[in-house]
Amino acid sequence: DILYTPNMVEKDRAQLMTDVKSKLSSVELESDGVRQLLVKRDTKKDANANSVGRQNGYIRDLFLEESFSEVKANLDKLVKQILENEDHQLNDNELAERALLKKVEDNKAKIMMGLAYLNQYYAFKYDELSIKDIMMFKPDFYG
Repeated sequence: DILYTPNMVEKDRAQLMTDVKSKLSSVELESDGVRQLLVKRDTKKDANANSVGRQNGYIRDLFLEESFSEVKANLDKLVKQILENEDHQLNDNELAERALLKKVEDNKAKIMMGLAYLNQYYAFKYDELSIKDIMMFKPDFYG
């Protein structure tokens, strides 16, 4: 079984990896980008329900601090795997790379929260097989 194609080995994605990592690592757990993802609370009974302090409390209630930190610490590996998974779409096309960078920039808080969630709840392993990695990098897993 071939686990890679020669194209994946030949291509130098170092700059793209650096750019994607830079965008993702700029996200903080208690930030405007993450707060914008929260469902707005009804303020009829509590005028401060959507205040920055309250929203930060809602974020802390998710208990993703440790997982978020782990994701940030492992961004080199994650970004490399994500780009290798998308390699067939990128080819050597500069427009595709710019589109990918824009997509990452526009969705960086969502991406980081998704990675933190997957890391928190699906990081368990069966022997050497990580369920999180299967879910993220083996799309044929879903059928």
